[in-house]
Amino acid sequence: MGSRHSPYQAQQLYAASEGNPLYLLAEHRGDTVKAVRLLEAAAEQYGRCGQSLWEAYTLLRAAPLVQRKGQGARAAAMWYRAHRIAVGGGARLLVDLADTACPSFTLS
Repeated sequence: MGSRHSPYQAQQLYAASEGNPLYLLAEHRGDTVKAVRLLEAAAEQYGRCGQSLWEAYTLLRAAPLVQRKGQGARAAAMWYRAHRIAVGGGARLLVDLADTACPSFTLS
């Protein structure tokens, strides 16, 4: 039994899911700013629709890009927010993956 979404939520989820693959193209082209903007927009839309684990995943994907642009504090804030969401949702595998992929953000 799948979850039902209002037409607005369905539209927001579609927009979020469209933003996720587009960031790969932007990143490949070297446009990190655009990639981060797309990921942040997708995370916001996932959050609005109650898709918290997708929100966390998207923020975790954006954090290293932000860090690469020299914005360590902003990247850490994204990572910690995603970490809290993932832990709260019981997504330990996602948290472990994040710890492995971006150890500079790990909790002490």
